[in-house]
Amino acid sequence: SNWGPGLSKNTYGDYKRFFAVDRADGREGVVWQDLESNDVKMTWFASDLLSAETIVLVTGSGWDYQLLTASSDGANDIVLLAGDRKAKFADAPFGNAEVLAIKFDSATGAETLRKSLPTTDDVLGVCQLFDSGASMVFDSPTNTFGVILSRTMQQTPDNVNHQGAIHFVMDADTLEVKFNNRQTASHSWANSLIHSGNAGNGTFLGMELGDLYPRGILVHSMKATEEWRSSCNVYKVKRKHSTSASSYPVYTEASQNGVTYYKHTTTDVNVYTEMAHPGLVETSDGGLLVFFAGEAPPLDSTNVDKNVNAARQVGFIKVVRNLLECGQVMSAGEEVGGYYKAGEWEELVNKGVGWLTSLSGGVDTSVSRLKTAHASAGKVLLFWEVWSETKYIKSQMMILDEDGAVVEPVVNVGYPVRLPFSDHPRMVGNQVIVYAGTTGGQIARFHYCTDGECPSPSGGPPAVSTTTVTTTTSSGGTTVTTTTQSGGTVTTTTVLTDGGASFATGGCHFEVLATLLLLNTVFN
Repeated sequence: SNWGPGLSKNTYGDYKRFFAVDRADGREGVVWQDLESNDVKMTWFASDLLSAETIVLVTGSGWDYQLLTASSDGANDIVLLAGDRKAKFADAPFGNAEVLAIKFDSATGAETLRKSLPTTDDVLGVCQLFDSGASMVFDSPTNTFGVILSRTMQQTPDNVNHQGAIHFVMDADTLEVKFNNRQTASHSWANSLIHSGNAGNGTFLGMELGDLYPRGILVHSMKATEEWRSSCNVYKVKRKHSTSASSYPVYTEASQNGVTYYKHTTTDVNVYTEMAHPGLVETSDGGLLVFFAGEAPPLDSTNVDKNVNAARQVGFIKVVRNLLECGQVMSAGEEVGGYYKAGEWEELVNKGVGWLTSLSGGVDTSVSRLKTAHASAGKVLLFWEVWSETKYIKSQMMILDEDGAVVEPVVNVGYPVRLPFSDHPRMVGNQVIVYAGTTGGQIARFHYCTDGECPSPSGGPPAVSTTTVTTTTSSGGTTVTTTTQSGGTVTTTTVLTDGGASFATGGCHFEVLATLLLLNTVFN
């Protein structure tokens, strides 16, 4: 993903690219789609990380379907959702785009079941796919998958094909839709979903970024056993005013750069915010940490001329996990602002907002692609990229406790870790693992260790994988690696060039393992 916060693509989001999966023998795997061949593949890493095996699940030739999401039951099955890219609402405004649910044997890759989900307007309402894609997680006690799916819907009586997301629960055995929780946010520019470990079996926690219904960050609690959802808009955002509603007074404070605004709102698809992925962290005291990158102050509706109007900072709110108590926060801080509607002031309040960074370069230094992971011993790892409006600058990370207090302050990673825009990290022990594609046709596997030492591969020199893994995303440049080997440990010096800017390793330990590029970063 080589677009910055200043571009509209940043607002509308992107499909997730690498989906972590597990199986009964404990091997670590990932499902992904090759953007050149269109094949959908699963890759299993050897336990010593010295080799990898890749199996083609779906051959892409003549199959113009987008991999939307994938998950596993941790034992024998992998399930993916894929949607027909050819379905366009401009061609068939009342049409139904096909969305397939396909099950595979996780060991052999054999397809065991395929279902076409009900995408008519009275069920899932999918007329066309949308870039913010989908999220899916498995719940073992109920043997179900929870799904949030973003889509453009069939045309309504106002002659518009509206966009929004929907939540549903799917039976893991039959791939039938069991429960439909209907529309969540609209428009829905980003989504994530996790399985709740604290709220009881059969509970999913979701997060969306919406621009209207509601406008802000919406957090959901959803059950796997019934049609039930509780939602709360925990973080509201500023909005643009009309430049044509001249029957209302001029909004003098907002009018600038030759543009006159009036005291009435207008449609504003910009949300001046990125939600983190997954962005939700359950805490042991009944709380829920919600993370995002936002412009501070977030409710200043006089500062909305562009996609980015102030440096985006890492922010968080800690709310009560029981979302039926919407508005109950467990963190300090308050932001007040608002907007004019039909000449009347509408006040907005964000309670419990805390800011964790203080980037000072204005619109040319913003946090983007924020990732979160609940690591060992109550630690929360955050890592992100710093961008100008259009160019990547560097990667950073920090560690917090479960109250959002800083345990390890912001550090520069020292290597250009470039991750897919919407992907979620995975946790294995004390390791936070993320994946990316390289321009050299590899899967890059990065892991961060939050407690103690990172485990190193064992046994001699790296073995070449028997399967070539084709790149799925661009890292935006060319990687040149010089490798020296001593006693079975491979240390590399890597320089990555991106748009004319060079970044070199700086004190971090790197290892290249077959088709893997492995980054060790240790926090003691």
